Amino acid sequence: MNSQVLLMFAFLAALSLSLTLLPLVRPKTVMSDLHELLTDICEVYQNPGSYKVKTYNLPEITLRNGEIVLEESTWTYCSCCVQSGNIIQVPIQCQQMRVEGLITLVLENQDDIVLVSKP
Repeated sequence: MNSQVLLMFAFLAALSLSLTLLPLVRPKTVMSDLHELLTDICEVYQNPGSYKVKTYNLPEITLRNGEIVLEESTWTYCSCCVQSGNIIQVPIQCQQMRVEGLITLVLENQDDIVLVSKP
Protein backbone atom coordinates (compact mmCIF):
# COMPACT_ATOMS: atom_id res chain seq x y z
CA MET A 1 0.00 0.00 0.00
CA ASN A 2 2.82 2.40 0.88
CA SER A 3 4.54 1.73 -2.44
CA GLN A 4 1.36 2.63 -4.34
CA VAL A 5 1.04 5.93 -2.45
CA LEU A 6 4.70 6.69 -3.05
CA LEU A 7 4.32 5.87 -6.76
CA MET A 8 1.22 8.07 -7.02
CA PHE A 9 3.04 10.93 -5.27
CA ALA A 10 6.02 10.60 -7.64
CA PHE A 11 3.71 10.60 -10.66
CA LEU A 12 1.89 13.74 -9.47
CA ALA A 13 5.20 15.48 -8.77
CA ALA A 14 6.50 14.67 -12.25
CA LEU A 15 3.23 15.82 -13.82
CA SER A 16 3.26 19.14 -11.96
CA LEU A 17 6.91 19.71 -12.89
CA SER A 18 6.24 19.06 -16.58
CA LEU A 19 3.22 21.41 -16.56
CA THR A 20 5.36 24.09 -14.91
CA LEU A 21 8.00 23.83 -17.68
CA LEU A 22 5.46 23.65 -20.53
CA PRO A 23 5.50 27.43 -21.30
CA LEU A 24 9.22 27.15 -22.10
CA VAL A 25 8.41 24.97 -25.12
CA ARG A 26 6.69 27.28 -27.59
CA PRO A 27 6.03 26.63 -31.26
CA LYS A 28 7.40 29.00 -33.87
CA THR A 29 5.05 31.97 -34.23
CA VAL A 30 3.58 33.28 -37.46
CA MET A 31 5.48 36.55 -36.98
CA SER A 32 8.78 34.71 -36.93
CA ASP A 33 7.81 33.11 -40.25
CA LEU A 34 7.06 36.59 -41.65
CA HIS A 35 10.56 37.67 -40.67
CA GLU A 36 11.92 34.47 -42.20
CA LEU A 37 10.07 35.22 -45.48
CA LEU A 38 11.58 38.72 -45.58
CA THR A 39 15.05 37.31 -44.89
CA ASP A 40 14.60 34.73 -47.65
CA ILE A 41 13.45 37.43 -50.11
CA CYS A 42 16.60 39.45 -49.36
CA GLU A 43 18.81 36.37 -49.65
CA VAL A 44 17.38 35.45 -53.06
CA TYR A 45 17.50 39.12 -54.17
CA GLN A 46 21.20 39.39 -53.31
CA ASN A 47 22.13 36.15 -55.13
CA PRO A 48 21.35 36.38 -58.88
CA GLY A 49 20.02 33.16 -60.38
CA SER A 50 19.04 31.69 -57.01
CA TYR A 51 15.66 30.39 -55.91
CA LYS A 52 14.00 28.96 -52.82
CA VAL A 53 10.93 26.80 -52.30
CA LYS A 54 9.73 26.94 -48.71
CA THR A 55 6.62 26.58 -46.57
CA TYR A 56 5.75 29.43 -44.21
CA ASN A 57 3.11 29.85 -41.51
CA LEU A 58 2.21 33.48 -42.19
CA PRO A 59 -0.10 35.99 -40.55
CA GLU A 60 -2.75 37.57 -42.78
CA ILE A 61 -0.82 39.54 -45.43
CA THR A 62 -1.26 40.68 -49.02
CA LEU A 63 1.60 40.22 -51.50
CA ARG A 64 1.65 42.50 -54.54
CA ASN A 65 4.25 44.00 -56.85
CA GLY A 66 6.88 45.73 -54.75
CA GLU A 67 5.19 45.45 -51.37
CA ILE A 68 3.75 43.33 -48.63
CA VAL A 69 0.72 44.74 -46.80
CA LEU A 70 0.36 43.63 -43.18
CA GLU A 71 -3.11 43.26 -41.68
CA GLU A 72 -1.68 43.26 -38.15
CA SER A 73 0.66 46.10 -37.27
CA THR A 74 4.15 44.89 -36.44
CA TRP A 75 7.70 46.14 -36.78
CA THR A 76 9.99 44.28 -39.16
CA TYR A 77 13.56 44.63 -40.32
CA CYS A 78 15.36 43.23 -43.31
CA SER A 79 18.36 44.37 -45.31
CA CYS A 80 16.50 44.99 -48.58
CA CYS A 81 13.18 46.28 -47.23
CA VAL A 82 11.69 49.60 -46.16
CA GLN A 83 8.68 49.68 -43.86
CA SER A 84 6.18 52.51 -43.74
CA GLY A 85 3.29 51.79 -41.37
CA ASN A 86 1.79 48.45 -42.31
CA ILE A 87 3.36 48.41 -45.81
CA ILE A 88 6.76 46.79 -46.38
CA GLN A 89 8.41 47.72 -49.67
CA VAL A 90 10.35 44.72 -50.99
CA PRO A 91 11.93 43.87 -54.35
CA ILE A 92 9.25 41.36 -55.39
CA GLN A 93 7.07 40.81 -58.41
CA CYS A 94 3.92 38.70 -58.19
CA GLN A 95 0.24 38.58 -58.90
CA GLN A 96 -1.64 40.05 -55.97
CA MET A 97 -2.38 37.31 -53.45
CA ARG A 98 -3.78 37.38 -49.97
CA VAL A 99 -2.27 34.68 -47.77
CA GLU A 100 -2.67 33.42 -44.22
CA GLY A 101 -1.57 30.27 -42.46
CA LEU A 102 0.54 27.54 -44.03
CA ILE A 103 1.57 28.31 -47.60
CA THR A 104 4.38 27.14 -49.86
CA LEU A 105 6.03 29.88 -51.92
CA VAL A 106 8.62 29.83 -54.68
CA LEU A 107 11.11 32.73 -54.54
CA GLU A 108 13.18 33.12 -57.73
CA ASN A 109 15.69 35.82 -58.67
CA GLN A 110 15.18 37.03 -62.23
CA ASP A 111 16.74 40.26 -63.50
CA ASP A 112 17.33 41.81 -60.06
CA ILE A 113 13.79 41.17 -58.82
CA VAL A 114 12.36 38.28 -56.79
CA LEU A 115 9.45 36.52 -58.46
CA VAL A 116 7.04 35.13 -55.85
CA SER A 117 4.62 32.39 -56.85
CA LYS A 118 2.85 29.33 -55.57
CA PRO A 119 4.25 26.00 -56.82
